[in-house]
Amino acid sequence: MQAFEPNATAMPKDLAASGLDTVWDLIEKAFEYSNEECLGISPSLSLKDFFHTKLAEGTLSKEQKARILLLAEMWGSFIGDSWERQSLRWFWLEECLEGGGNSRSNSHTWKKALI
Repeated sequence: MQAFEPNATAMPKDLAASGLDTVWDLIEKAFEYSNEECLGISPSLSLKDFFHTKLAEGTLSKEQKARILLLAEMWGSFIGDSWERQSLRWFWLEECLEGGGNSRSNSHTWKKALI
């Protein structure tokens, strides 16, 4: 994948890969948090808010944080809306329901919706 910096220059592939690893780690944490704390999460809290909070807790440089936030904006392409509008409270509903074989089953995630 080729990612680009805000100034339209190509982002170095190692920095993009590292940043995307962090993005996916934070998305996984957001799924877990949303699944476990759904009803306790403010309806106004967005996925973007979650990223800002988690990145503020870390030790990454300002440039690394900015790059991760830039890369995280791609999430809107997956869900069809911006991550600023993605409710963290209901984020667990975005997690795919996989099953069988060696894939991770997330049926526990849907328990709240099926009961």
